[in-house]
Amino acid sequence: MSAARNGITVMTFNIRGASAEEWDGVNGWPNRAGLNASTIKRYAPDLIGFQELQTGNLETYRAELPEYRYVSGPKYTDREPFMYPSVFWKASRFELVDSGGFWLSLTPDRFSRDWGTAYVRSVTWAKLRDTQTGFGLSHWNTHLDNVSQVARLEGARLVVQEIRRIRTGDAPV
Repeated sequence: MSAARNGITVMTFNIRGASAEEWDGVNGWPNRAGLNASTIKRYAPDLIGFQELQTGNLETYRAELPEYRYVSGPKYTDREPFMYPSVFWKASRFELVDSGGFWLSLTPDRFSRDWGTAYVRSVTWAKLRDTQTGFGLSHWNTHLDNVSQVARLEGARLVVQEIRRIRTGDAPV
């Protein structure tokens, strides 16, 4: 879809961070970064959600994708290097209206976890406005737990609850 047809292209990546080389070996970030950036350039999405974004990934995206702006959102995982469920948007297409985030837990306003999760998890949201049409939407990004089915269910419920609270009118999410 092209912007001329008012379509919005979206991509999402669990990029597995930039610091997992002891586990990733030849698939470490230095060996994946170029392919990841070239894939994004090839498809030129308007919106991107990244899970497990770390500083090393962000350095690549700043250098390779300068046409995008972003919000990192609240850090997650229990130790450094922290990860972020970040939202990126094409600056030529959208402007940021508002943004925020929270943790997937019973106390979403602070770094915390519940429901038997393996790691602290969080959500990032960004309200955006199309610079040409004024059309508004919000992009939400998270990384649900990989261990606890209850955490995935309760986390999804919390996301829906927060969308209802934060959403403006009938703007798409």
